[in-house]
Amino acid sequence: MINIETFFRIYFLAGRKTCILIFMAIVCSCVSIFCQAQDMISDILTNNEIRVGITLNCPPFAFTDEEGKISGFNVDIANELADMLNVKLKIVEISPEELLESPDCDILLSNLPRTLELQSLFRFSEPYFQSGQSIIVSEKNLSINEYEELDTYGKRIVVVDGTAGKQVANKKFKKASIEIVRNEDEALSMLLKERADAFVYDRYLAEYICLSHPEWKVLSGQLSHDFYCILFPRKSEVSTGTQDLKSEEWYCLPWFNAFILELKLSKRYVEIFNRWFGPDKALR
Repeated sequence: MINIETFFRIYFLAGRKTCILIFMAIVCSCVSIFCQAQDMISDILTNNEIRVGITLNCPPFAFTDEEGKISGFNVDIANELADMLNVKLKIVEISPEELLESPDCDILLSNLPRTLELQSLFRFSEPYFQSGQSIIVSEKNLSINEYEELDTYGKRIVVVDGTAGKQVANKKFKKASIEIVRNEDEALSMLLKERADAFVYDRYLAEYICLSHPEWKVLSGQLSHDFYCILFPRKSEVSTGTQDLKSEEWYCLPWFNAFILELKLSKRYVEIFNRWFGPDKALR
């Protein structure tokens, strides 16, 4: 955005006529972006429904509770978004595999943090949550306090394929062997059967897991800083030969970013965070 100082510099250097033309071009560009952003939002309002893809079986972010109701931190965020738009919320259950197949929904709230690899598949909003990769160690490794102590020959580190934990483990561990599994359940099974010494996973998810396994512990500190965002499945972008016409979700990003900012500054966000992670945790 051009500020007043820059405007007057252009005015005196380029002349009044040129300055006015530049200003008009900026206004036209903003109007164009607003109109295209309205397309996606208008569709949601017209249908009186926003379809939010959510990956389940990942407590406390999203899971099916004892009453068969879909609950969790991401579900509460989705409800706040629907309330802001004054439309109904439709939860679309998305498996980790389906995330890579252009799922049929408006937006996604997944337990996958923002990565460079995912940039080719999705557009990302500003983060609505921040965490990082930590390490769960098994009962026989409770004497270990730093991750460097695990990086020795003979130690086995388990990670879930396609997660940030896999990327971090490959960077941090050069001597220990990396065991790749398909999902969290397989990783926990390896720890229980002592076929692995440690499990690299999201910090909050790791702490949640250890509530059910007090014989394990999460090492202090984080191996990374991960940002969780609203994901927009990339639609087709048309090329005119001289200019790429951005898809409509690109133009909607400012609106969703404004929603995230307003929510994170509200008491409601604190209530949602404390509900799922506890008031004793550092608010992100």
